[in-house]
Amino acid sequence: MKESPPLLHALLGLKQASSNRALSQVVDIKSMMDVLPISVMLVDSSNMQILSGNSHLSDLTGYTYSELAGLHLTDLFNNWHEETLTELVPNHPKTSKVVTEVYSNPNLHLFAEKLTRRHQPPVDVDLTCSVVHPKETTILIILEPTPASAYHPDQNQDLPQQHSADEYTSQTWEVMNSLLSAVQEHDFISGLELVLHAGTNVTGAKVLAIYKIEERTPRLQFYLGTGETKLLPQELPLKELVHLNQPGQWRIGNRTSCTLYQMARTAGLSSIATTPIGLSNAMVGLVVVGDDKVSPNTLTLPFVQLLANVIGSIFQQQSRLTNIQSDLTRQASELKAKATLEENMHEGIVLLDPTLKIIKLNQAAEMTLGYASREVVGQPVEKLLIGPETLFPALTSAQEGNPSYNLGNVKLYKRNGDAFLALIRVIPVVNDHQVEEIIVLIEDRSEQEQIRLQTEQLEQRALLGEVTAIFAHEVRNPINNISTGLQVMLMNLSEGSPNHGTVMGMLQDCERLADLMNSVLAFSRPTDYEMEKLDMPILLNRLLDRLRPRIAKLNVKYDLKAEFNCPPIQGNMRALEQVFSNLITNALHAMGEKGGNLVLKVQPSTTYEGSVYLEVSVADTGPGIPKEIQEKLFQPFFTTDKSHGTGLGLAIAKRIVIAHQGNIWLESFPVGTVFHVQIPAITNNH
Repeated sequence: MKESPPLLHALLGLKQASSNRALSQVVDIKSMMDVLPISVMLVDSSNMQILSGNSHLSDLTGYTYSELAGLHLTDLFNNWHEETLTELVPNHPKTSKVVTEVYSNPNLHLFAEKLTRRHQPPVDVDLTCSVVHPKETTILIILEPTPASAYHPDQNQDLPQQHSADEYTSQTWEVMNSLLSAVQEHDFISGLELVLHAGTNVTGAKVLAIYKIEERTPRLQFYLGTGETKLLPQELPLKELVHLNQPGQWRIGNRTSCTLYQMARTAGLSSIATTPIGLSNAMVGLVVVGDDKVSPNTLTLPFVQLLANVIGSIFQQQSRLTNIQSDLTRQASELKAKATLEENMHEGIVLLDPTLKIIKLNQAAEMTLGYASREVVGQPVEKLLIGPETLFPALTSAQEGNPSYNLGNVKLYKRNGDAFLALIRVIPVVNDHQVEEIIVLIEDRSEQEQIRLQTEQLEQRALLGEVTAIFAHEVRNPINNISTGLQVMLMNLSEGSPNHGTVMGMLQDCERLADLMNSVLAFSRPTDYEMEKLDMPILLNRLLDRLRPRIAKLNVKYDLKAEFNCPPIQGNMRALEQVFSNLITNALHAMGEKGGNLVLKVQPSTTYEGSVYLEVSVADTGPGIPKEIQEKLFQPFFTTDKSHGTGLGLAIAKRIVIAHQGNIWLESFPVGTVFHVQIPAITNNH
């Protein structure tokens, strides 16, 4: 068996191209077969019928293209026998060892046959066969006249004298392999370079160039070339296409019909072959082959046409790839923008498929509902959104493409069972009259509802404050009258009288009511104070001097600690005395008759923003305040001293501190409580 590796290697590439749909769209296999200087045919091995052949097979057999298609091999070979069939057909029951060898090394010369020709004497030919694929029925057969044959094909007359027909055939098939590789190159420049290299090998031309039509300027611009490209112009006007819109060839001595031919002759070229790239009404460029030979190869123009087809295919692939990359970039940008928008929206987004199964939750929806997106993907929406009866009719309507922009404020349930108020919108995503996705927007209205309730509560408290102030003002006068009458009665009763204790108790109750009314009026009055520059350590020292007898009576030791050079503050002396008098009084009550220690500390403090405050701490050694009570201490009318407290002292103190643009808070422990009061300090910057 004789091997012909270059030939069969190229044929295998040709066969793969014919079975590859993508390549069959970009490369004309029939054109490639016609360019070959040998006879080739494709045969269906299941019935031994010829599928197609090239022009050289037509010349060799005397049959036309249409006559060859459909012929049986026995029409060309009278002595075709069963052994030949088993060697070529892989699925034949008599498959021999020869076919196994073809699979492992398909470049095999199997046998010689006598070819029956139409209206011509028979000729001996060598048959070389290659199986396309063990699972396919198409085979490729090359017919080469034996050296002893009297047949000498015309195409051999064009072969260079220094090369044999086998050498030229091998070279040509290597070129065809290069062309097949070119259309599969991912880098289109590398693909074009392969085409140019193949074209130079086949034609032996001095220069081969590709021109491309510039979109912005009406001209043909030199794009890529090989050889002495300086012999060709760098650009050509588009009017040249009138003469170059069809394949053509110019030789020296002929009339120069266009500028390209004139410039080629001036540059010393003897022949030019040109073929447009693309369709005649949609040209994208031009292939130019130039040589200094007077008699160019007759295969040059057909081969240039093949090159133009391959280059056009590469240009189309480049354009498609550019468009695809542009689309991918745009889609990636859109997807990134969409993902960024989804993740940064305050509204929860639940994405559903048309069957109402969950595709995705954004971060806001995860936080609102208490589920991670990965936990619920693929689950029915009713397992996630538990709420009103109006929700699922809206989702069903969305499956038909009808949006429900607002279901109103409805109640939904979180994973832990907590209910919250939500505004829900259901929006279908429709493409070509088909619902692709359904978007459920969930806006948590809990905070807004809480603000609304707080606003209503504040309005009610403001109204209640006005009513309370009026009430306190109106009640205070009758209380004073009652107290005066009780004092008169008490003056007329002896201490031993049985009614003396009763009247004394009633008089004390009147005093308590009067104190309560005064506190109510103080709490309801506007907090617009006249401010002055105050020295806080002096103010506290003066206050402690007034309270010293009471403090000593309760067996309490006190101490005032003030840092050196404490900054002054802007404040109202009477109001601040009321604040600290209340805090000291509460500390004394907390320590009770057992006594204890009372410490007042004054020091400047600076916040993270750089603001300077004067901080006053009032600490006692009482039993401390339970945590559940601490949050209620500054609420009006809340008190732990049911016998003497009005519940307004700390509420009034807080209002005064806030009016001074300060802050008040407490820390409590089982062995004591510390109240902190911060008032803005006067600095050089203020």
